[in-house]
Amino acid sequence: MRQLTLEQIMKIENYCEQQGVIFYDVKLEIVDHIATLIEQQLNENQRLSFDSIFYSTNTDFDKKAITKIIKEKECAIAAKNKRVQLSYLKSFFSFPKVIMTIVYFIFTLFMIKNLTIKEAYAVASIIYLPAFLLNIYQTNSFFGKENYYIKKMINHEEKKYTQIQKLLIFNRKNNSLFLVNLILAISNLLVSSTALNYIHPKWLACSILFTLGGFSWIALLAFLHQKKNLTEYAIKNYPEAFQLSQN
Repeated sequence: MRQLTLEQIMKIENYCEQQGVIFYDVKLEIVDHIATLIEQQLNENQRLSFDSIFYSTNTDFDKKAITKIIKEKECAIAAKNKRVQLSYLKSFFSFPKVIMTIVYFIFTLFMIKNLTIKEAYAVASIIYLPAFLLNIYQTNSFFGKENYYIKKMINHEEKKYTQIQKLLIFNRKNNSLFLVNLILAISNLLVSSTALNYIHPKWLACSILFTLGGFSWIALLAFLHQKKNLTEYAIKNYPEAFQLSQN
């Protein structure tokens, strides 16, 4: 059974890079797909050479075809990330996290009942703004950039890794929390600008702000949960995309 050499696989990798494939995880899949097709043809016809099959195969994997593959993979990753995030958000309404949610809403009712509208409004804004700013900072400092990632070992020793290859799973377009943050930000601006003047009764405006604040913190916790899972998944499945830090 004929198999491709390392040099031949490198040739396929170089071709993918020439076609504009910048994400390491996408490149692996395309290289594996092309290599499998070539090996099948080599084993079916012993007279064929790698070069002849490689150049004929490339017509099926031109820039247009590869762009389509990348888009399909982006959609698949985005859908998977959304399912993970949604399942984690739902967990705040199931035991035991639902206890935290109930406590927060009891706190909300207590604030609205015992404070003036302006005081409750101020408390709600204080709750909301830190979560929103932390969401923006966390997502921008993690997705789409080279970062250090910490992986906890079995013996509790922490190892630091540097990302040396771009990965599509860390692309901002695949993180639905950006959409969540945008919706929360727009909602907060609209409520903040109209709450004390146009929304009646006044307790409803405060209730909306407290709800936004609660969901902002839940979104932040969901992101941190996703960040941990994505990091562990990436290091496990694409170890060549990371370099272990010596310090």
